[in-house]
Amino acid sequence: MAYPSNEPQSIPTLFDALQTETVDTLKEQANLISGSEQTRLVRKANLIEFIRQCMVGENLQALWQRLDTLQQAAVAETAHGPNPWFDADRFIAKYGRLPDPGPAHEWIYPRQYSLIDLFFFDEIMPEDLRQRVKSFTPKPEPARLSPLSEIPGEWALLYEEWDQAAKKKKVYRNMVPITCRLTERSAIHDLKAVLRLIDAGKLAVSDKTRQPGGAGLKAMTPLLLGGDFYDDSGYGDDQKKRGLTAVAKRRAAINQVLKHCPPGQWIAVNDRFRFMRVNGPKFEITRDLESRYVNEPMNDMDSIHCPDWMLL
Repeated sequence: MAYPSNEPQSIPTLFDALQTETVDTLKEQANLISGSEQTRLVRKANLIEFIRQCMVGENLQALWQRLDTLQQAAVAETAHGPNPWFDADRFIAKYGRLPDPGPAHEWIYPRQYSLIDLFFFDEIMPEDLRQRVKSFTPKPEPARLSPLSEIPGEWALLYEEWDQAAKKKKVYRNMVPITCRLTERSAIHDLKAVLRLIDAGKLAVSDKTRQPGGAGLKAMTPLLLGGDFYDDSGYGDDQKKRGLTAVAKRRAAINQVLKHCPPGQWIAVNDRFRFMRVNGPKFEITRDLESRYVNEPMNDMDSIHCPDWMLL
């Protein structure tokens, strides 16, 4: 069933969901339940009643047991989650990949039905079915950070390249040495330098943006130990053109996640990003993904667009 809103909607009951299916689809679903025995039911009302009876009590538990591990996780995550729809991005962040077939495969043609289609309709689990599943499935474990007591000497950088001979992408690993830069002393030095610059009247913030201007940043940069860069400088109209989200919300989200980081240990950036995608808070950097690039925007050959970055 296609719902008119762009946002996922809830489906009150399994009966409501089944009513929107065609007879051919209902037969496919009934045959999945029956296994090798093909159903002889032909009327829509009879097919719906048969499926409904199989989606309660011990019959429902038996069907869930027939799912593979990732499919069971998809059903349990949705049943115990805050919303009735399957969150594919969150699932990938937590489990590394989608179930195959899974709730999202229904958009692939030609359509191949599987048992998980009995739990999701347009990636939405009906509310009454969701409550029944929740009653017997274990609540999924929350995602956790994987802190390191020491930084490794090198890091495995994975990247993909097209293999012309094999006609497919191959994943390669490049071991990159890690340089540790402790910034505590730099922070103390930089704080004193900025305060002296403010006392000298050479650094101030705008009443409108509450941010320093270009002249102040140029005066401050040479004084910083090791230099710095200003990702969020130049707000106002320029920020709107760049399609960036409000800085205050991003900072609040990062501060909230930092509370989960154990003191005295190291957290990989991608591990923290994964944690945020699974557990929240919501963190978005841009409203215009197509405008994000690395290098010069005017040269398509030198610019690198990254639509699969973990957090954007």
